Amino acid sequence: MDNITYNQTASIALDATNTISIFPNPSADFITISDCTDAEITIYTINGKMVFNQKNYNSTSSINLSQLTTGVYTVNVKSNNTVFSPQKLIINR
Repeated sequence: MDNITYNQTASIALDATNTISIFPNPSADFITISDCTDAEITIYTINGKMVFNQKNYNSTSSINLSQLTTGVYTVNVKSNNTVFSPQKLIINR
């Protein structure tokens, strides 16, 4: 059996020091994410299922999450090739 070695490095910056804020949190229907310009917002259930994705988000607008059920979610934000630390979001109705 031949040994195959494959090396390729791809990287994206994970910015754990420059955090974002999600408010209100807990939320019922709408959230705003601070300090984002031209960002991609992805929201996952605690089981890892993607339930929301929006590109080109800016902090000047709100995100309508009325379609989500009550529970705990993870919000991932990528803006200008920077991936921010995932944030916990609570939907409470």
